Amino acid sequence: MAPVQLDNHQLIPPGRGGGRGGGEGSSRDLVSAPAPPSPGAMAVAAASATTPGYRLSTLIEFLLHRAYSELMVLTDFLPRKSDVERKIEIVQFASRTRQLFVRLLALVKWASDAGKVEKCAMITSFLDHQAILFVDTADRLASLARDALVHACLPSFAIPYAIDVLTTGSYPRLSTCIRDKIIPPDPITKIEKQAALHQLNQILRHRLVTADLPPQLANLTVANGRVKFRVEREFEATLTVMGDDPKVPWCLLKLEILVEDKQTGDGRALVHSMQIDFIHQLVQSRLFADEKPLQDMYNCLHFFCLSLQLEVLHSQTLMLIRERWGDLVQVERYRAGKCLSVWSQQVLGKKTGTASVHKVTIKIDENDVSKPLQIFHDPPLPASDSKLVERAMKIDHLSIEKLLIDSVHSRAHQKLQELKAILRSFNANENSSIETALPALIVPILEPCGNSECLHIFVDLHSGMFQLMLYGLDQATLEDMEKSLNDDMKRIIPWIQQLKFWLGQQRCKQSIKHLPAITTETLQLANYSTHPIGRLSKNKLFIKLTRLPQYYIVVEMLEVPNKPTQLSYKYYFMSVSTADGENTPVMALLLQQFKDNIQDLMSYTKIGKQTIIGTKHNLSDDPCPVECKKAKQSGEMCAFNKVLAHFVAMCDTNMPFVGLRLELSNLEIPHQGVQVEGDGFSYAIRLLKIPPCKGISEETQKALDCSLLDCTFRLQGRNNRTWVAELVFANCPLNGTSIREQGPSRHVYLTYENLLSEPVGGRRVVEMFLNDWSSISRLYECVLEFAHSLPEIPAHLNFFSEVCVYNYRKLILCYGTTRGSSISIQWNSIHQKFYISLGTVGPNSGCSNCHITILHHLQEMFNKTPNVVQLLQVLFDTQAPLNAINKLPTVPVLGLTQRSNTAYQCFSILPHSSTHIRLAFRNMYCIDIYCLSHGVVAVRDGAYSLCDNSKLVEGFCPAPGLKTFLNMFVDAQKRALKEDDYPPSPIGGDRTDSLISRLQPPQQQPFPKQPGISGAYPLTSSPTSYRSPVNQPPSMMHTQPPGALDSSSPYTLMSSSGGSPPVFVSRLSPATPLPGMSPANPSLHSPVPDVFHSPRAGTSSQTMPTNMSPPRKLPQRSCAASVPTILTHSALNILLLPSPMPGLVPGLAGSYLCSPLERFLGSVIMRRHLQRIIQQETLQLISSNEPGVIMFKTDALKCRVTLSPQTNQTLQLKVTPENVGQWKPDELQVLEKFFETRVAGPPFKANTLIAFTKLLGAPSHILRDCVHIMQLEVFPDQATQLKWNVQFCLTIPPSAPPIAAPGTPAVVLKSKMLFFLQLTQKTSVPPQEPVSIIVPIIYDMASGITQQADIPRQQNSSVAAPMMVSTILKRFAEMNPPRQGECTIFAAVCDLMAHLTLPPGGCP
Repeated sequence: MAPVQLDNHQLIPPGRGGGRGGGEGSSRDLVSAPAPPSPGAMAVAAASATTPGYRLSTLIEFLLHRAYSELMVLTDFLPRKSDVERKIEIVQFASRTRQLFVRLLALVKWASDAGKVEKCAMITSFLDHQAILFVDTADRLASLARDALVHACLPSFAIPYAIDVLTTGSYPRLSTCIRDKIIPPDPITKIEKQAALHQLNQILRHRLVTADLPPQLANLTVANGRVKFRVEREFEATLTVMGDDPKVPWCLLKLEILVEDKQTGDGRALVHSMQIDFIHQLVQSRLFADEKPLQDMYNCLHFFCLSLQLEVLHSQTLMLIRERWGDLVQVERYRAGKCLSVWSQQVLGKKTGTASVHKVTIKIDENDVSKPLQIFHDPPLPASDSKLVERAMKIDHLSIEKLLIDSVHSRAHQKLQELKAILRSFNANENSSIETALPALIVPILEPCGNSECLHIFVDLHSGMFQLMLYGLDQATLEDMEKSLNDDMKRIIPWIQQLKFWLGQQRCKQSIKHLPAITTETLQLANYSTHPIGRLSKNKLFIKLTRLPQYYIVVEMLEVPNKPTQLSYKYYFMSVSTADGENTPVMALLLQQFKDNIQDLMSYTKIGKQTIIGTKHNLSDDPCPVECKKAKQSGEMCAFNKVLAHFVAMCDTNMPFVGLRLELSNLEIPHQGVQVEGDGFSYAIRLLKIPPCKGISEETQKALDCSLLDCTFRLQGRNNRTWVAELVFANCPLNGTSIREQGPSRHVYLTYENLLSEPVGGRRVVEMFLNDWSSISRLYECVLEFAHSLPEIPAHLNFFSEVCVYNYRKLILCYGTTRGSSISIQWNSIHQKFYISLGTVGPNSGCSNCHITILHHLQEMFNKTPNVVQLLQVLFDTQAPLNAINKLPTVPVLGLTQRSNTAYQCFSILPHSSTHIRLAFRNMYCIDIYCLSHGVVAVRDGAYSLCDNSKLVEGFCPAPGLKTFLNMFVDAQKRALKEDDYPPSPIGGDRTDSLISRLQPPQQQPFPKQPGISGAYPLTSSPTSYRSPVNQPPSMMHTQPPGALDSSSPYTLMSSSGGSPPVFVSRLSPATPLPGMSPANPSLHSPVPDVFHSPRAGTSSQTMPTNMSPPRKLPQRSCAASVPTILTHSALNILLLPSPMPGLVPGLAGSYLCSPLERFLGSVIMRRHLQRIIQQETLQLISSNEPGVIMFKTDALKCRVTLSPQTNQTLQLKVTPENVGQWKPDELQVLEKFFETRVAGPPFKANTLIAFTKLLGAPSHILRDCVHIMQLEVFPDQATQLKWNVQFCLTIPPSAPPIAAPGTPAVVLKSKMLFFLQLTQKTSVPPQEPVSIIVPIIYDMASGITQQADIPRQQNSSVAAPMMVSTILKRFAEMNPPRQGECTIFAAVCDLMAHLTLPPGGCP
């Protein structure tokens, strides 16, 4: 047997366990479930060391299957045994199962450390196998020589035989006696087999013809040398003969019992295999001895099958009594193999004291045993239905329950026939029917009657009582009917009369349930006794119109003479007074019967002070109001009252239009009245003219009235509370991109919902329509002006935007290079102003619109000057700047200042107008950005007041060096041209005020409606400014600086009373176009890049252009930054786009990407923090005449901090030692590089400066060790022999031990020094994050010992890492005692990084 293989791929020889004695037997028991292999397979398996064995999971599965199968066997056999025997079987099963699993446990424990034993066992098994092969070979050769080849010998010198063996490897000259005795003969061929079977089939047919065959065995089949007899539902026997002699007896090959118990057998065989073997032997003995073997075989098997069927029926009866029928069925007697007698007792008779017993007897016919089981009923079954009686007399299905049900069906059918005779005596034309599948009498109540409206009378198959069912009838009424009917069947007549009127009411309710009406059978009226309503019959129904609560429709139901199953209906229209309170009954006012055959009758009836308008229509051509005719078509609904539904729908439909017509007339709105549409299926009201709106010019109103073709009001929806006003317009001024807007006419649909508390068609609907008409008029005026200006619109705006949708209520424009942004304009009649909404379309539909920031100002600007061209110009000029601005980080960040728990917003975007955006950096510095035309913006320091440069805006500080920083993003060649032509000069307040005032967009005039009017358009540039300056004097060519503003821009036009212009503007005449803004200047008319929907925090690698050289040094002035710097959109995008820090190695730049503007402002604010920290710490500030330079010194170092002159985006530290030989140059370089990349860089936290200045104030030997740790951090590749990377924590990280609050300075320097290091493991799998721990270290300056700080205990935190760190540091201190004047920080940290190894799961 193959060895057993465990989950860890160890093999266990199943034949030899771990140990002697019981081990072998245990293994054999454990693996006894699968089929044992042959001895040859055992030998091969034992010899092969690589052959897989049985897995442990397979053994466990076999054991579980064995235990489960034994348990299932117990559940089958234990109920038939006594209590003591059941307990013994359960204990034996538990003992056997426990012993198996104990052996399995021992096997598993042995296999856990059985490696060497396994190898020895395999070697021993292999050797045993080889020994067996040798011994077996020797035994076979000896046996062959001693037994088979005793007299065999070879002739002397048998040279031919030797040649055959040596050359061919065979022995063809073997003697005949040896060949015949040892070599087996060849098997017979397939053809010989078929011939033999064919001959045997002929023999069998001859035997069957000549034998005495009973008629029950006529169903036989002869094939493949066998004859198969099949008796349905009894047995199937397969026989053959062993020769062609007629005296050779029959041989029974196979026997199969076909008796099945499909109800209680659970799919299992009824006869045990041992019983079948016994019967097989018994029948075979009869076939050998009897003269009529086939007849005797049939008699034996047939009697056994009948007895088995009788036993099955008896078991079914007992289960039926135990599970479902209870005492309704009893077994009178049962004689195995002879008779089964069952009787049932009717519950109905049992309750009244006259219980009748119905007996069913099933027996074997003693006179003729060959017959099937016989059925007898006592008393005999009634002969009402021959098919039911025939079903009750057969037991072919072998189901006692079905037999009893069939007998009950037959008796129930007779009972229903008696009830049907009673109904026929009352109504000779009754057409009730009896269903035989389930004994039921279906009685029509009201003809024509559907199946669901019929009364179904069932007979309970168990008790014989009548059970009634009628859809919609309450259960209490049904129970009363059942009690009366079971007491006396003649009481069915008055109940049917009562149900007829109930069903008539139900038909009326069902006919109008989809209409807005409420039905009630009673109505509390104050004048019921005196009003004509009280003289109607008691069978009536009140229908209240939901939307017209003062109106009712009354339905009166009457008998039809000589027609018991029909009703006649009368319909009345009733009005009531308004109730004073909830519990106060109303008074009936009008009661008028609806008349037939009256067409288009309008009756006006005065009721008090109100006028009631009722409309009567011809409902049917039949003068008879009785609903007595059957449906003309079979599919027509017989329960639907068409007349009542028409009355309710007519009243509900007409009254809303009447109300709307009255409201229109009261407001003096001309209309055509209520008109019928769609062949009389709908109504409508058409307006002739709509009143003009206020605030709209006569020209616009006239054009709108001319374009309006039709205005129609209709009702829509099932609730008739939704009004739809359809407006048809022609000559639309704008065509959108939608297909529906390309036709000659436009259809506008306005929908209005009526509240439940308001009357349908009231004043509110008309007011909402007039408000919508006002919105259409207001928007139409703007669209008309925009349509007139389209031929003169600049080309760049035509390319920039397009009309997407104009549906008279909303104007949607798509704009942008890819038309991916959208702006929607519509008039709000409630607030009386235009509302603008922004969105995105197409591929950018999932992004946000960049103009969301200035949406409020765009809306205010458009409401002040509703001009679409001006709005598009603003969108064109602001889209690229806003895309760049939206990339700035605006999420609040913790730990930026000394108050680490306070969050500060990095950038705050504060729009002041549609073209003026203010950026606030950490609530300290402010940048003003003015969006100008032709692809440029003006940037200035927003801390200076717009009115007076000597004054500052409250809450903001000027950013030193901002002007110099911004000049770095101006094109270098054009900036040099500007500075050569216009040398720097003192800038007065007049020039600044004039320049800032011109940056604000002046008040725009409406766009001229006629293009023939002279003068430049105020919303677009002068037509000459987009052409080549042919009329320009040659002396003025190339004199405009690149940063100058275009005089034709709508934001730079100066009024005649404005301040004095700057020098470069005053040189040009007002009518002369500026060449810098001409199409020949590619820097100002370059297409805007399609970055309108880029993410806010992009990670583009775009940096400053290489051709941007550092600016020329200009005199520093306090108000220089207040003068705007003109930048192109591409330069602004570079200024605000997050990018890596320029000039640094990628490994030293850090992972925090920020924009150049954020790096500049962050460096300025860090310089400000540093100046304040120096005054608080034990550092000495050195005065310096250089602007923007901070100099200070410690005991051993002189430090100089300044902005990088190349980029102005980083703070640089220059360290000079007091003693030249005390510090190495590479140490000073590491300190400077660490300051630039880790201290003063992003995210610009003040606490990092505090911690760094504390380090600078430390003694030289301590600072030198800290610098060496910084060197490992800045240059991690230099320490390849260490297992960890180190990072010097300047602020306490959140994952650090709870020694101090996160974000606070991580360096404390007193008599002892506390600092934090973050160690990151080098060897980590790439998909996984590397293991990182925070180590707090304390250095005692007095003793020179470096150790780990005490860590407070925390819940759910691992203590393995801190304990190992503390152990390594203590061992280092013991083995390396500190010397005088020597610092052990760096050596201890290196030792820790080299020897620290965390166990699995030991990381925090």
